[in-house]
Amino acid sequence: MILILGARLSGKSRWAEQRARLSPRKRHYLATMQPSGPEGEEIIRRHRAQRAADGYITHEEYGSLAALNFGPADLVLVEDVSNFLANMLFTEKMAPEAAMKQAVRELKQLADNGAEVILVSLCCRLDEGNNDETRQFISTLNSLNDRLCDLAEEVVELRAGKAYWLKKRGEQMQRDG
Repeated sequence: MILILGARLSGKSRWAEQRARLSPRKRHYLATMQPSGPEGEEIIRRHRAQRAADGYITHEEYGSLAALNFGPADLVLVEDVSNFLANMLFTEKMAPEAAMKQAVRELKQLADNGAEVILVSLCCRLDEGNNDETRQFISTLNSLNDRLCDLAEEVVELRAGKAYWLKKRGEQMQRDG
């Protein structure tokens, strides 16, 4: 499992897609953003066309991923973990700890049958201006990202389009507070 972290517009999705192109496996794109309004629909339409041109099989999943089954011939790019968590917290109204545990379980399950899995997730910092709901989401997302960092074989953080390796296969995780 590879975890790619970054702030909004950091280049993490583009980097993940470039990494996926290196794999000879059948590429699956697991899209988790729920459509909302005409602008959201247009973004999703554009992304579908782009993924099709890149040879992805697109799976749009807004809830549980438990029914999905991939194997050693597959690469699964999950775009993105933060939307997946938000769906559980705000649409399914799950408690934060339960949502985090379910997310870890279901994302890990994607790789359990030998699929190569690339996870893309937001890296967020708590801000005094955040309301309680936003603070709770960011805190839960950070906990989820920490847990996924422990499970991942590789962890990369993108900052302004530049990749910083936090963990490489076979190396111990070293993170700054």
